Amino acid sequence: MSKPPFSGGFGFIGRLLENCLAKIPYKLYFLYTYRVWESCMRRFVALIILCLTGVCSSAASWQRLYHYPVLVFHHAEDRAYARKVVSLAAEELPRLRESLGDETGREIRIVIAGTLQEFSRLTHGQIPEWGVGASDPQSAVIYLQSPRIHRARINRQRVLIHELSHVVLSWAVGGFSVDRWFDEGVALHLSGEGDLYGTLRLARGVFSGQVYALHEIEEVLSFPSENATLAYQQSVSAVRYLIRRHGEDVLPRICRALRFYHDMDSAMLQAIGQDVTDFEAEWMAALRVSSRWMVLLDMPFLISFVLVMLFLAAFFMTVRRVREKKRTWKEEDDGFEAVEKDSPYD
Repeated sequence: MSKPPFSGGFGFIGRLLENCLAKIPYKLYFLYTYRVWESCMRRFVALIILCLTGVCSSAASWQRLYHYPVLVFHHAEDRAYARKVVSLAAEELPRLRESLGDETGREIRIVIAGTLQEFSRLTHGQIPEWGVGASDPQSAVIYLQSPRIHRARINRQRVLIHELSHVVLSWAVGGFSVDRWFDEGVALHLSGEGDLYGTLRLARGVFSGQVYALHEIEEVLSFPSENATLAYQQSVSAVRYLIRRHGEDVLPRICRALRFYHDMDSAMLQAIGQDVTDFEAEWMAALRVSSRWMVLLDMPFLISFVLVMLFLAAFFMTVRRVREKKRTWKEEDDGFEAVEKDSPYD
């Protein structure tokens, strides 16, 4: 197959370019052509996805902002936010890829929904009401909510990094499925999420014995908000225990093993010498120890616990006083009967 010549009306410049191309190795030229074609096809597929979701009545309703390797689709009203998103994503992607051992160098697309209804249509209604972001790792697409959507305080930077982590993790394992606890735990860890409330919620769950097994976290998207908080905290706790126990490079080691074995148990055995069940038992034992005193910082739980203890103390003190009074009355009655028997008037 010959390279297409620059001929026709280009004259001398066309012949010069043709001679230059003739000196380029065929494989390099093919690779460059393939890269350009792949990039164009990805953008075309992203536009098709937007159209099929039914959220764009016309292509003109969306604007694009590109900063390799990130392409952002947004409405005109979200232009300023889109600039922040594309800049942060381009900055964070190298760090995330290094943390997980990904070397694909692929592009990623981010769609900023202007309304909750639009976000729901984009995600096909699969995200619960407490969700503020979503990702489709297989298609390398992230869906975010516009800041114009009024909600409680949201750290949008962490939300973006969280969703980016899901996509990069999928790339790092070769696109194969990953256990939800590991997927969410990695995303939470890399985005720096996890506050005091979540830590106390986990400690309370451990103290009361109301925690999820790791395999139960698979259904976290169907959990109510409070239960989802516990499941997410368990996930990031497990991942951070992995890192403390086996070092920072444990995540890329597990990802490489997942690329080869396509199974979490086999990958964990290869990477750390334990399957998920054995790791979970060790992690939970350590968690019970670390959560033993942390629960005392949980003020609502602590207040409830103190009130219950005060109630029980008051109850037992009342019972004790009643018994003492009965015993005193009985002794007085016995003494009165003895006095009557010894009376000189009998």
